[in-house]
Amino acid sequence: MSIDLAAPPAREPFAAAGAIKAPGAAWGGATSSIPPVAPAAAPPLEAGVRGLEITETAREQILAFLAETEGGLALRLRAQKRGIFGPEYEMCLVGMEEKLACESVRDGGGFPVLVDAESEALLAGTRLDFAHMDQGSGFKFHAPPTPEWDGEPLVGPLPERVRRVIDMRINPGVASHKGYVSLVEVRERVAFVRMGGGCQGCGLAGMTMAQGVREILMKMVPDLADVEDVTDHAAGTTPFVL
Repeated sequence: MSIDLAAPPAREPFAAAGAIKAPGAAWGGATSSIPPVAPAAAPPLEAGVRGLEITETAREQILAFLAETEGGLALRLRAQKRGIFGPEYEMCLVGMEEKLACESVRDGGGFPVLVDAESEALLAGTRLDFAHMDQGSGFKFHAPPTPEWDGEPLVGPLPERVRRVIDMRINPGVASHKGYVSLVEVRERVAFVRMGGGCQGCGLAGMTMAQGVREILMKMVPDLADVEDVTDHAAGTTPFVL
């Protein structure tokens, strides 16, 4: 059994597709003659997910839903590093029998949490909340802020500083999509950049440029007045496809 919690439901915060049967019950209202099977003993819970804060509001929503189920469910959390926008998060409810060998069972504060080591490392410093937004209510992950700069101080001519940020901060991220960004020139405090590989012609190139490349460069090299993309995206031969 698996219940996806990623998309906010229309009415109730944990409405799952289809009905959930109680032990010993059958579809259509008939009574089953098969006696219910006692669930296997749950493994002992380890300490909470390291570095993850689950707000009281989020915890109450999870517990409220679990109280309406037949039991034996756990919250599975996963995080993956995606491009230059930070981690991408996933959460769903699964049966404890679906626990993978790579997952640890953590204490979520009244319910078990399944998480693998890589996801747990990316969840450090993250806050999981349940928020009421314009488009509906749902869970929201608040990622920790990205460090301003973890290398040598940015000194030297403006083009050199721009190139260092591209090489050290931007390209390692877009490399996951087999892409890269290169500096063409800096003219009148405007950085002209070109995208290549999987970024050239990618349907998300505009968002990557506006919300990733430009935002990072403008923040880390405040001397810049603007960043412009001079890529010929129509000539891309290996665009990244989701």
